[in-house]
Amino acid sequence: MVEALVADSFGTARMVAWAPELLLPVSPGSCLHITGAKPNQRDEGRSYSLDEKSTVTPTDLCIAVPFTPPGSVGDQGVYSVRNEVKQVRQPRSFTTRNGSTSWVKNIVITDGNDDLNVVLWGDHALIPLAPGDQIEVYHATAKPGRSGFIELAAGRGSVVRVPDDRAGPIVFTGTIIPGPGCTFIDNGR
Repeated sequence: MVEALVADSFGTARMVAWAPELLLPVSPGSCLHITGAKPNQRDEGRSYSLDEKSTVTPTDLCIAVPFTPPGSVGDQGVYSVRNEVKQVRQPRSFTTRNGSTSWVKNIVITDGNDDLNVVLWGDHALIPLAPGDQIEVYHATAKPGRSGFIELAAGRGSVVRVPDDRAGPIVFTGTIIPGPGCTFIDNGR
């Protein structure tokens, strides 16, 4: 089984391929034509499965993923957002129900007018972020948060991406300092 997140003009959908060879050669960002996908009603949001009768072929027709502005996210549903990171809290570890260690990190994103709370779960919580970074969150679930504000939860089935618009490699010299759920490098300044 191979899992992927796909998008079309309606938004994002979780895709499970029970025939892994259908999705294994596909690289992120590829444009595809998929036939024979079967709807799966058990997951929140759109979800499909592929089997040996399905086909996945490359295409030149690319579709832009629709993003929702922070002020338009409702208190339920599945959304994709793309905005600037306004605030970042340190990741916190916790013990899952099965006894393993996982992570959670709270951030706030903004479009300059409206802010949105986003909760990053698991490996997403370990992505290094700083205020001013651009972030893309795909297929996150909205719900009312503890504070009464709407929050998006990006966990299993979500994709979190930090576009790298830098022109070239960064060269940095310093001392490595391990931290809780992260690693820092300090150059003395």
